[in-house]
Amino acid sequence: MIESTAQIRITEAELAEDLHGVLDKVQQGVEILVEQDDRPVAVIRSPLPKGRLLSQCIALAEARGSAATLDEGFMMDVEEGSGRRSQPWNPPTLCAITVAELAHGIYRADSSERRARRRVFLDDLKTTLRV
Repeated sequence: MIESTAQIRITEAELAEDLHGVLDKVQQGVEILVEQDDRPVAVIRSPLPKGRLLSQCIALAEARGSAATLDEGFMMDVEEGSGRRSQPWNPPTLCAITVAELAHGIYRADSSERRARRRVFLDDLKTTLRV
């Protein structure tokens, strides 16, 4: 196990040996890089918090000298805006960067069989979803 300030590098075997210990580290804010044959294969980290609390937004606005008026319509505007952002994309859409990353995975495949499987997967994905 190799440890730096906020990231620990472990092998696949070490992860299998001590999954609960690894998850404890993740809950403490440490990022875990899992390697297989000295190649990174996965990163385990806590999910990023989504946005700020309303109280944090208000404190930030006050600190910046904002002239925003927090009247009775303010919360309705906030809820309406967040509701629009959380609606699913229709039709489902695939980001072009994701396509590029998956294509890079085809290039980095360690066998021709794996490369072929990845190519078929990406081709199917691109015909199924809008990019």
